[in-house]
Formats: sequence, C-alpha cells, structure tokens
Amino acid sequence: MNITIEVSETVPEEAFGRVQALARRVVVNDVTFQGKTIDVNRARFDTVLARVRDSDDPMRQNLLQLLVEEALRGQAESMFGPL
Repeated sequence: MNITIEVSETVPEEAFGRVQALARRVVVNDVTFQGKTIDVNRARFDTVLARVRDSDDPMRQNLLQLLVEEALRGQAESMFGPL
C-alpha cells in the first residue's frame, strides 16, 4: 500500500515543496521507506497542517509525520540533507 501525505491548502507553496522534497529523499535514503511509494497531495482541512497515512505500519507513519512537521516548520535541513 502507498503512503500518503496530505498537506493543507493553507500551507505556503514553499513549505509544500519542502514536504515533496522530503518524500523523495526518504524513499532513497532511509531503509524504512525504501521500495515504498509516497504520494504528496493538497487537502482541505483546517485542524492540522499535514496528515500522514500509512495503513501498513503505524510506527513508520508516526516517524514520517514528525519529519513532515519538521519540514513544515521551515527547517530546510533534515537528517537527509537540505530540503
């Protein structure tokens, strides 16, 4: 099953781009995500800035949620290098 990251439509394009870069980078550099497909989409919700869905692995989902939140905060450096 694919992993999906939904980012609120209210998030600026620059931050959305960092999330897209993160999704591309983790499937290459983190064994936890290798071989997985991560879709990054805009969504309409106001309660959170982003939501990660991974029905196969709740721990992987939580890890990616933390990484996405870090990228949204504007931290252009991640453990995988610049976003």
